[in-house]
Amino acid sequence: MKVLKIIIPWALTILLFVFLFSRIPVDQVIATLQQAQWGLYLAVLFPYSCLYLLLDTAAVTIAVRRFHAPVKYTEMIPVRAVTYVLSLVNHNVAQGGLALWLWRKENIPFLGIAGTMVFLAFLEITDLILVSSIGAAINGTAVPGLRESYFALYAVLAAIIFYFRGLKLLGVK
Repeated sequence: MKVLKIIIPWALTILLFVFLFSRIPVDQVIATLQQAQWGLYLAVLFPYSCLYLLLDTAAVTIAVRRFHAPVKYTEMIPVRAVTYVLSLVNHNVAQGGLALWLWRKENIPFLGIAGTMVFLAFLEITDLILVSSIGAAINGTAVPGLRESYFALYAVLAAIIFYFRGLKLLGVK
């Protein structure tokens, strides 16, 4: 069983590349990558990544302070940066690693901090929906059904917000 857990992800990755390169010629991919403006890409990516790390760390710090313990922002920055490296392998493992670190360092109950990580994952998803929908609205899209998908996603988000905040405003406990 352990062997399958190692082999299956590699096999799926290889199958994915075989599928992609059966549709897109490898020479075309290489030519496209050679034409990319790597200097400009890195000049934009590096400051953006640093800013995102600082803002994301602030969000995690505020959530942990609000629900659990008074953690220091400056202590959270390197830990959050390490979770980004872990995210290259598996995003959920990275979030679990952060929860484990907070459990050990701050003695926060693990299930409580895991719930906060789920809340933060929900915020990440809503952030992605917001940013991608703004980009699609500005630049347009050739993806059929994308506008309807955004409409549905915003409707679901509004329903969730109404459920958690609206009922309280209506006096329902």
